[in-house]
Amino acid sequence: MTIKKLVGLLTITFLASHLAIAEEAVEAKPDSPQQYVVQAGDSLWKIADMFLENPWRWPGIWQNNRQIENPHLIYPGDVIALVQTEDGIRLVVNPVTDFNKNLSPTVVSEPIDQSIPLIPLNEIAQFLENSTVVDSGNSADYPYILSGIGEHVISGAGDQVYARKLPEGDDFDVFRLGSPYADAVTDEALGHAALYIGSSSLVKGGDPAKLLITHSKREILPGDVILPRDKNVIEPNFNPRPADDDVVAHIIDVVDGVSQIGQYNVVVIDRGMTNGVKPGHVLRVFKSPPDLYDPAAAEWVNLPDERAGTLLVFKSFDRVSFGLIMSSTAAITIKDKAIGGAG
Repeated sequence: MTIKKLVGLLTITFLASHLAIAEEAVEAKPDSPQQYVVQAGDSLWKIADMFLENPWRWPGIWQNNRQIENPHLIYPGDVIALVQTEDGIRLVVNPVTDFNKNLSPTVVSEPIDQSIPLIPLNEIAQFLENSTVVDSGNSADYPYILSGIGEHVISGAGDQVYARKLPEGDDFDVFRLGSPYADAVTDEALGHAALYIGSSSLVKGGDPAKLLITHSKREILPGDVILPRDKNVIEPNFNPRPADDDVVAHIIDVVDGVSQIGQYNVVVIDRGMTNGVKPGHVLRVFKSPPDLYDPAAAEWVNLPDERAGTLLVFKSFDRVSFGLIMSSTAAITIKDKAIGGAG
């Protein structure tokens, strides 16, 4: 599959759907380069972060000097330049520097899978397709693995297993129930983590049914739960925009169990679609310093929250969301706040 690009003098501006982003002044970094040549492995966010104080606001000032189907698409070898115009700064792709030169329309074809993504997709690929949240933490509430067949206590790809309470269907994914998710303030239950560990296909129906494990990321054990395979493909095309001002979430979990959270760690926040949080929403992460005792006044002083980073939501459920830490200026920890708004 290829994308055709027609080279010309026409500048096409891609405006963010959240128009307020484009209307506000966007600040360039004092040490930003004038130009940058796109490299393999780059992301749009990384490139914007070289030029802008708030890299997630790149859509509002993004311009392209080639009439292409999608101004989001840039490729290794493209040149990104920071230019000053009467309307403010602009990020321009492949700027035309010689306006007296006659250009002939030329078709350039490049594979779509070589385009630069918005964010480093390798950091979240497994979560885009397989991560999920379930209501109950009791495996008996779901179809589940009963046992391996034969001498297998644990099972993997190529093995067959017995399963109980299986619904109709031919393809199923296997999950291991994880820790419960709870609201950081009220402790209200929000669901349970479900870690994807493998895929299976039906060999023989019944109760117990017989499944063939077709793919496994780790050992599959009795008690692991089974869910029908989600056939919906999530497109990783995020339109970065601030979450609403009234969104106040907290980080309640971090994938892989690290104690201090930094750039490109995947976290879970205690707000989801019912709270208006959607994929593409950008939230500001804040730390709450402990109260400080003032001996002169003989009282404890509540210190203001300190900005610690930026989070991009890439997958939302009803009451929780998964986010990627795009930048961090301090170590981020569980229960730090994630707040909407364009500040």
